[in-house]
Amino acid sequence: MNVLHDYLKNTKFDKYVLPLVEQFDIAEALVKSGIDPKKIHTSDTSLFSCAYGYFLMDKSLESLDIIMEDIPFDIQKYEATVEQCAELFLALAYCQLPTKPYNNAAMRKELETNHDVYHKTLVEQLNERYKILHGLRFRIADANTEIQEYMSDENTLIYIEQKGIPYSKYRQNIYWNEPDTDELDIDKTLEDYQNTDATIIVETHTEEIPDKWTKIFAEDKDEDKTERTLINKKEDARWIARKSTLDVESDWKLYNDEDITKDSNIQITKLNPEQAHYYKDLFHSKSGYTKSDISIALTVDGRLFGVAGLKFGKHHINQTFSITVPSQKTIARLLAYLLTSKEFENDIKRIETSLIMEDIKSIRAITFVHDLEENTLDGLMKRIGKEQMPNQIFKLTYDTEFHDRSYKECLTNWLNGK
Repeated sequence: MNVLHDYLKNTKFDKYVLPLVEQFDIAEALVKSGIDPKKIHTSDTSLFSCAYGYFLMDKSLESLDIIMEDIPFDIQKYEATVEQCAELFLALAYCQLPTKPYNNAAMRKELETNHDVYHKTLVEQLNERYKILHGLRFRIADANTEIQEYMSDENTLIYIEQKGIPYSKYRQNIYWNEPDTDELDIDKTLEDYQNTDATIIVETHTEEIPDKWTKIFAEDKDEDKTERTLINKKEDARWIARKSTLDVESDWKLYNDEDITKDSNIQITKLNPEQAHYYKDLFHSKSGYTKSDISIALTVDGRLFGVAGLKFGKHHINQTFSITVPSQKTIARLLAYLLTSKEFENDIKRIETSLIMEDIKSIRAITFVHDLEENTLDGLMKRIGKEQMPNQIFKLTYDTEFHDRSYKECLTNWLNGK
């Protein structure tokens, strides 16, 4: 997904076409990369995606003719499309669970018993997604139909994910006006669409790659399966597929909400790019390649809790990324304290001896947020830029001179809730 984000930094298209849109995750990634939802054209043929797409387009689900039988869910008792979608998604989850073994039966019972809680939560989540994705286009169509319609347009990007088992294969007791369509054959797709005017990016597990396709990303999912991202425009393959990182090892244990005190030991260690991407992906979503001059690991009492990437400008150090382990504590705030401290500046001098720090005046960071009132960097860095992206997303730029603090002082301030 974030390979696409990296690619979009250097390219612009009139249309972004997403066959097999599934849960609209790629669509959300596009919007968060600055793409206007009105330029995004999506399609799919599963009941889940069709209902989701209709909801995002303010379209009634009535034409889908959804019928539920012999299950404790009823889409007809709701009038609002968002509530109908929530009921449908709960029903699909329920029907995916076989009645045996016992734990599946227990999960079915849980969905039934606490239906109102799950339904309310889904409605809230759908409404939040609506704010981001409203304006995109959706239609019921198979992938081949969609690709063939746009393949001759050089101003179009088509992004195809290789899907797993579709929702419809799990479905029981739910019926609808299901379209008669063909499933996408990835191997045939790679053969048939390698010479299109449109730019096509494909995520696939296939090992047979035609000559016209270029691999731009590869990652081992397990011993038997490698996920590859391919593009049919060699001139647009602007970064090199990174080596698989399954073999990255270290002696660090990951921080798991152990106690931190003002006397805890903070250490900074330089990482090679492979290690940095391994931990970045481990802590967060798969985020592809981010160009940094150096990457660092931060440990507290010997446990790894964060990684960061830095790129050196003429007068500023720019954070290309900073990510922490999942935690119940405000560990991201601690990371922000450390990265803006004088002791961190001194550590960078020690780690990167070729850097002329006398010319560096400040450290900068960029964040993307929905809520302007809540930000980890507030109070530590000055906001110097605000850009409103589509659908209420804000791109904020922060800057600060390094604060005259030691790591111990950072810990003390953080522990005191500052």
